Amino acid sequence: MVDKVIWDDLLEIYKNTTWGADNQSQIRIANDYIRNTLQVIDDEESEGLRTGITIPNGLDGIDVGDDVTAIIGRPQASIGLLVDDWDSFLRRTAVYLDEPKAYFIKEDSSYTADENTSHNQAGYRAVLSLLKICMDAALVTDANNGRIVFHSGNRVDLPLHLTSKGIQGVDIGSIGELNKCLEEPVHKEQKLQILSEAIIELISPIKTNERLAYLVLSVKEILQRVNGGYQIFVSSFSYNKIRNEVATAQSDYVSKIHKTFTDIQGQILGLPVAAIVVASQLKAAPECGPDIWGNIAILAGAWVFVVLLIMSCVNQWLTLNAISEEIRRQINRLQSDYSEISEQFSSAYTNLNNRICWHRFGLAIIITLGVAGAIIATCAFYYVLPSSSVINCITRSEQAASPAIWAALSSF
Repeated sequence: MVDKVIWDDLLEIYKNTTWGADNQSQIRIANDYIRNTLQVIDDEESEGLRTGITIPNGLDGIDVGDDVTAIIGRPQASIGLLVDDWDSFLRRTAVYLDEPKAYFIKEDSSYTADENTSHNQAGYRAVLSLLKICMDAALVTDANNGRIVFHSGNRVDLPLHLTSKGIQGVDIGSIGELNKCLEEPVHKEQKLQILSEAIIELISPIKTNERLAYLVLSVKEILQRVNGGYQIFVSSFSYNKIRNEVATAQSDYVSKIHKTFTDIQGQILGLPVAAIVVASQLKAAPECGPDIWGNIAILAGAWVFVVLLIMSCVNQWLTLNAISEEIRRQINRLQSDYSEISEQFSSAYTNLNNRICWHRFGLAIIITLGVAGAIIATCAFYYVLPSSSVINCITRSEQAASPAIWAALSSF
């Protein structure tokens, strides 16, 4: 026994109903399921109100196979939608945005999920498909006011208003081809722009309330305009043009990458010079004197040089990172805009990335050599000048400077 009537219960009743005037209809009790549903409706007043069904003479003596007279009105909106014909169905703005999940149309017994789609229902679903394309190409969809808004210099509205005659004349095949054309991801934005311009040009001269009907009847022309416009767009895109752009970009990136070395070339060449200077200028100085201070100055200069070299190399490393990121963006743009030929140019960008890796390796070697040279210079410094001599020299300098400092302070 049915406890609470749902849409599937009503749908079974509607499919076995002969519709009459003023909502008076004859329901064929085709099975026990329908008999039990009607019994719940007849027994429970609340269910009668929810479903909009009244059985004036009750179900006494009515068995499976009999007909029963009933007044069938509209059920509550939360259950589903029951309308007399397609014109009544198409007066609702919501049905242009998406197909209702639960509806039944008395005129040709069309309903949701009907496997035996009627001609009107097939046309309606084709119109929905067309409208989804239009929404993608439009500036905005104003669902509250039931219109699709296009804009190209001036605003052009496409009201969501159609009659049953409109869905009967739908060119389902052309709508399918238009869908297939726009499903391809290549140049999809350009195709939608071409579609938008074609729709605006086609419907602008037409009266506002007649635009959708005219658009539905003109799908084949829309398809021709989109294909023609796209061919014009493609003709402006050539393989040689892309190849030249990639070659120019590659040359530019090579120059930028090469510049990361030329900018520090002077410092790189200074590495062997600095090593020779340190090796030749360090002098043995067992006693505190000018030679010790000269050695300290040479060693300090070597370390300052190495620190500055490391800072320059780190700066060039960051520059290579920025160039690598820019190359990555170029690769993504090429794959997005020209995916069909992007693989033919991928090797150029791969070579650039390899070049960047080699430059990073070179910078790492330079930093290593610089630090190693400074460490060797420090070892050489302590070899020619024992640490005790340096400490004694510094101590004597402090002792000699102390009386002079105190004398200067006492004069104030």
